[in-house]
Amino acid sequence: MATHLLPQWFLALFFVGLLGAIMSSADSALFAPATIVSNDIIRPLVEKSTGKPVEDKKLTLWTRFAVIGLGIIATLFGAFTQSVFTLMVIGFTVQIILFFPLLLALYWKKANKTGGVVGMIAGLVSCIVLFVSQGAIDYDPYWVIVFIPMFASLLGTIIGSYVTTQSDPPVPLTHRDGSIIKWPELAVNSPKHQADVQA
Repeated sequence: MATHLLPQWFLALFFVGLLGAIMSSADSALFAPATIVSNDIIRPLVEKSTGKPVEDKKLTLWTRFAVIGLGIIATLFGAFTQSVFTLMVIGFTVQIILFFPLLLALYWKKANKTGGVVGMIAGLVSCIVLFVSQGAIDYDPYWVIVFIPMFASLLGTIIGSYVTTQSDPPVPLTHRDGSIIKWPELAVNSPKHQADVQA
């Protein structure tokens, strides 16, 4: 519509502004998950295996590689998707898969780590099954691809937490430095307390 209604000089300004907005949003959208991958996933695993803190230089390098990897994945999604609306639905579906495990971890005393992982996996698997059954990334109707993974994630978190209560008891909600935010009475289940008892 813009190419038919706007004069050439204004059309050039319009697309320059549009590309600027896309680039501004894209760098934030790539950097945020890349930071999560490097700081919240890779860093704890490396520190746990080596027993040493990770240097900032290595953390920055991992973040850069994560940006490249996530950029490639996003580009492939865009290339095989027919509309921007479908990409928005997929993005919202991924967020809603993570919503209930996070919500229950913050406000449900009986939630545990295993339940959260089971909930996220259940939501992701149900989402993949729906896409495979449709035979395409574009799913119709769109509400199905949102609500079914959402409820699968909710049920997976609840059932997973109940089933694994004995093997993975719930622990207090804590800061990164170990200070307790909520449910201090669950501190007896924490690995730190059990290590102190054994010592």
